[in-house]
Amino acid sequence: MSITLTGEQKRILTLPLVNPIQLKGVAGSGKTTVAIYRAKHLLANTDDLFRVTRVCIFSYSNSLIKYVRCIMGNDVNYQNRIQVATFHKWAYSFLWNKNFWLNHSVAKDNLICDIISACLTELRAIYPKRAILSKTPEFYKEEISWLKGRQTTSQEEYLEAKRVGRGTADRVTSQDKELLWKLYSDYCRKLKERNCVDFDDYALLVIEYLEKDTNFKPPFSHIVVDEAQDLTPAQLVVITKLVNSETNSLTIIADAAQRIYKSGFTWSGLGINIRGGRTVELKHNYRNTRQVADAAVSLLLHDPQQSDFSEHVLPERDGPKPKILFLPNGEQKKFLIKKLKEIDFTKQSAAILHRNRQGNTNLSFDLKSAGFNPLNIIEPQVREIHSVGLYTCTMPSVKGLEFDHVFLCDMNDDLIPYPQGFSDENDELHISTERRLVYTCMTRARETLHIIYTGQPSRYLSEIDPVTVERE
Repeated sequence: MSITLTGEQKRILTLPLVNPIQLKGVAGSGKTTVAIYRAKHLLANTDDLFRVTRVCIFSYSNSLIKYVRCIMGNDVNYQNRIQVATFHKWAYSFLWNKNFWLNHSVAKDNLICDIISACLTELRAIYPKRAILSKTPEFYKEEISWLKGRQTTSQEEYLEAKRVGRGTADRVTSQDKELLWKLYSDYCRKLKERNCVDFDDYALLVIEYLEKDTNFKPPFSHIVVDEAQDLTPAQLVVITKLVNSETNSLTIIADAAQRIYKSGFTWSGLGINIRGGRTVELKHNYRNTRQVADAAVSLLLHDPQQSDFSEHVLPERDGPKPKILFLPNGEQKKFLIKKLKEIDFTKQSAAILHRNRQGNTNLSFDLKSAGFNPLNIIEPQVREIHSVGLYTCTMPSVKGLEFDHVFLCDMNDDLIPYPQGFSDENDELHISTERRLVYTCMTRARETLHIIYTGQPSRYLSEIDPVTVERE
């Protein structure tokens, strides 16, 4: 699959080959295409200057990696010289080479919850009346992840840190932080006693190894980071240590409007200088029709973090308005079958999206029983994602991808915003994060978009400007 730069995307050709740069872009502006072109451009233009050039594209998810590999094609020169990986896959491999996994394992979610519960039981026995110890499990998991993501090493550091993003009902006082630090310390100790680590430990462990290894040589001449807004500061610190100091070549590609994880940071806080004309903004949406983009942007207007978002230049290409449908009692399955039979999958693509894995599995089963052969993007045996065919996917795993036709299924209020993600009844951060997820999924559609609810409609459906959609 060849790469063709369009319009403002061609500005990538004028960017320097050394030192960090940032590409900000709205959904549909071609950020992933630009990321791949940038990687190839760096390889082609610096190989003589820096001897053997090695490039790495760090991508957000396994599904996006499959798409990137498909675009990269079968050119052996690129396959051998440009590595594509998620951060966690790269870090796991790094730790494997250090023999770390001989004596350690990754804690599953049920073990993490059990350890947190045990820590809470001990603390509640000592502090029975403290409200901060009566939150949901998600609250504590989120706080632990936040602390590890920022490499927080002491209670004093935690007390001084600005903990932004939580809703008004979810503020934590200094006294609360003291208890949360006790819980965090106990959690880390109990996890270590079991020779286990969680996913947020990957970055911390790699940093620890790199600081001890005085002979470590950065493996990459250039690094391109796609969907950088969803990495933690600790993960980005690791990535900065993997690039050769001669080039210091980091290409950071991000869109705050598509941040679907609850991280936050500034580049300068990580020691990355992208000031002085080193930021390029892609404002034009080349993917969607004007109608799809209009509806998606109208939803995004309800997000409280407007100042972080790139300016949108809506596309001129016309198409049908997105449709919002109420289809209860098995009608959703019948509707999907009817619409999918109208699509020629040798020429076009479609994606059936659901908020969780079980719903995704159920939809895949329904389609197979109706004679379709959908590829479930999150399954490891699906290695490439092409521009034609029928796919199913969870909503968080569809970032960076695009399809001619998109169907958002079971868009009910008991599924989106995702119930397990609430740390409190009025968790404004979770509500905002899930809104951006819906926006991201809406903007995957090149031609048509159908949003289906089968019960009480998700609150986000009422936030979409009714003028921009048709309701059936």
